Amino acid sequence: MWSVQVIRMLASALLFVLVPILASAGSCEHVLRQLEGWTVVSVTSIEGEFEGCDYGKKIVLENGSVFSCAEYNYSYSYSPEVIVFAKTFTYQGKTLISFKLVIDDELFEMESKLAKN
Repeated sequence: MWSVQVIRMLASALLFVLVPILASAGSCEHVLRQLEGWTVVSVTSIEGEFEGCDYGKKIVLENGSVFSCAEYNYSYSYSPEVIVFAKTFTYQGKTLISFKLVIDDELFEMESKLAKN
């Protein structure tokens, strides 16, 4: 599990590269507006077919990360690029990391994970 500091460092490095690319694509503007305050964690892809999300469905990325869907949203693409976003929250003294994946210009909500403090 990544620490909050590692997530912030990765975001700083990737943010300068990705924001201009995403912002220049008009279809991504609505997605970017929903990600204000979120941090880019990684850019990778899904090997093979992607058929959207269903609650609890596992999404395995080429970089080895695994996420569980927290919504239903059908979409189909083959070997799509994925941008992983994260945001930390503190609740009852515990730090949670929430994740969102942008896959083919669509935003997908993932289940939160408990951060190791």
